Amino acid sequence: MRNLIKFISLYNYSITFYLLVFFSSYFLVNDNFVLKTKYLNSSNYIIGTVFSFQTSITDYFRLEEKNKLLETENKLLKEKIINTSENLYNDSLNSYSFSLIEAEVINNSLRKTKNYITINRGSKDGIKEGMGVISSLGIVGKIKYVSDNFSTIISLLNTSFFVSSLIEESRTLSSVNWDGSDPTRLKLLYVPKHLDIVEGAKIISSSFDAIYPKGLLIGKITSINSDVNSNFYDIEISSSQNFYNLSKVYVINNSMYEEKKNLEKANLLYKTIDESNLFKGIANSEDRSIMNVTFSINEKRLDDKFNQMCIDGGINGIKGHRSVGGFRASMYNAMSIKSVKALIEIMKELERKA
Repeated sequence: MRNLIKFISLYNYSITFYLLVFFSSYFLVNDNFVLKTKYLNSSNYIIGTVFSFQTSITDYFRLEEKNKLLETENKLLKEKIINTSENLYNDSLNSYSFSLIEAEVINNSLRKTKNYITINRGSKDGIKEGMGVISSLGIVGKIKYVSDNFSTIISLLNTSFFVSSLIEESRTLSSVNWDGSDPTRLKLLYVPKHLDIVEGAKIISSSFDAIYPKGLLIGKITSINSDVNSNFYDIEISSSQNFYNLSKVYVINNSMYEEKKNLEKANLLYKTIDESNLFKGIANSEDRSIMNVTFSINEKRLDDKFNQMCIDGGINGIKGHRSVGGFRASMYNAMSIKSVKALIEIMKELERKA
């Protein structure tokens, strides 16, 4: 207390001066509308600047959260665009239904003739072999191999990979393939010379293989060469997809892909049965199932031989139910298209030897 009194007595003139300045400023500002307005505006500016700086710091640390939210919204919009465009091209509301599985690219080769891409999604995330892969710019490739947590994509920049395509304006069916040279250029194949093709025409996916929806941009025609010894043009297109900075992709899940695949497998097998003199279908044509193809052999003595030939060829569990007899090929999960073709070859071999 003694020290406080000593301090005040020592600096009493200075303290009095600052008190008078404070009170005079206070009364001046409160009694003068213009000064009061300027003072409040200055205060608001300072406080606003501080709060803005604080918000920018907070937003910086929330960038990852906001980025994930934007990516989710982008995926949903992409799904809507894909399904809408598919319906528009097919003029039908009963078209395929596509959903997208988002994935990060963790490895991407560009310098080989047969390039592959690795992503951080696998069977645990619903990825299956044969699924199409796209990005926000266009087609990337197709799922080739799948493990629990990772998948390998056969890239569009792979000389053995072909994409069924259309020239948008004329709806001319064609195929797109990479020739192994420039990663920004692709080849458009099987376009007959009698058709009028112009540079700048858009090339889109055709959806014939049910891997990609119809209407996805693949590229634009940049050059047309008719001076080749072929019935088809030599056409080059600029790829819409930039593989140099590819970081995020979407794996396409077509809810009707399995149904289409099973139908094609069943039709292939039924066609063989109908054309055969040795095999015959058990069900009537109008009652045939695309899930289970049932058939029998006209000569019963060949049943065991045929069954053994199938086992030797890696096809097991083909014998029919004991109450019906004959044979049953399950299209749903048991048999791949490769197995169906192998079964057809065995059937033809048996018929040749019978």
